[in-house]
This record gives sequence, structure tokens and C-alpha cells, in this order.
Amino acid sequence: MFKNVFIGENAKNKSKRILILGESHYEEAGEIDGTESVVKFLAVEGNDTEKKTMFYKNIMKTFGYDITPENRVLFWNKVFCGNYVDKLCGKGENNTAKHHIHHNRNVYNNKLFDFINENEIDIVFCFSRLVYNNLPSFAKSEKEIKLITYPQLYLNKFTYQPNCNHKWCDVQLKKQLTVYGLKHPSAFYNPETYSEAIKNEIQI
Repeated sequence: MFKNVFIGENAKNKSKRILILGESHYEEAGEIDGTESVVKFLAVEGNDTEKKTMFYKNIMKTFGYDITPENRVLFWNKVFCGNYVDKLCGKGENNTAKHHIHHNRNVYNNKLFDFINENEIDIVFCFSRLVYNNLPSFAKSEKEIKLITYPQLYLNKFTYQPNCNHKWCDVQLKKQLTVYGLKHPSAFYNPETYSEAIKNEIQI
């Protein structure tokens, strides 16, 4: 995971600890000092351009939150937020996220599962198809569920069991972990498509 994962003030006090997992950071080297600073600046404070804050606004809307200063503080204080790729990636044609994931899948999954174990995470909402499809493979006792299926837009759910071996990861989970897979919340993302199904699963 990228350095300095964001941990909301109340995230460790929730009955279910939730990790919002993104794909990667795209700023140039030196512009950011870890995920924590980015989330505070763009998500909690809502600064910078509409394009840069759209990722975080769409996540909030996915969970049924209107975008107000009060709600920004309320929502992000309830969750952990991190990025899967541990390096800065470029934009557009210079985006190297897929390259890094292809060559470091096992390493990234080890870091992710270590973080999940250390922080006793119960649920991960994965806002990236690329990341979701590169998480550790299921064990024989685990099954994937499709909650929503639209053309190129779907919501998946699966539950990892503790003390199981998984391909593409050397770390065993200490407790059960539920993962939801969603589309990357870019400009073409429609949060209302997911919100009703997620509301029936959990309310943050």
C-alpha cells in the first residue's frame, strides 16, 4: 500500500472497521506526502479542483452522503482509506498502475493483508476493477457473489476466510474479511447505481 494510510478519527471505534481501497496516486513525485495528506486535503477539506475531488465525492455518494462540509468530516472520520499501488503513477498514456500491479501483485497483496491484520479490518470496498481483479485468488471454501450486474458496471462481494492459503499472497488473514468490488469512481461513475444495493449490505 502507498505510505501513510489515512485513518479517520473514529475508524477504530466502529463495530466494523472499513477500508476504502483505491488504486494509486497520480501526482508528480514530491507533490504529496502519503495518502493521509491527500485524503485530508481533497476529501475531508474538499480543496482543489472539481476533477481531483470527484473521486472522493463519488465514494461518499455511493454510501448515500450528500456533499457538504459537515458530511465530508463525518464520513471520512469513520473509515480507513488507502491505495493499493505503493508508487506514484502517471496520468493518461503515462499511467503505470497496470505495469506495477502486473510485476508486484504478490508484494502488494502481502502488504495489504498485513495492513488488514494489523488494523483488524472487517470490510474492504475496492474502488478499482484493476485492483479487485488482482487481489489474492479465492480458496476452495470461498465464493464470489454478484449483487448488481449491468453492462460493464457491476458490484461483487466475496468473503475471505481466516487461516487460509491464497494464490498471489503469502499472508494468512487472522479473521474473516468481506470485500466489495466496484468500478473506479471517475467522471463516468454513477454512484446511484450502487447506493441502493450497498445500503442493504451496510450503512456507514
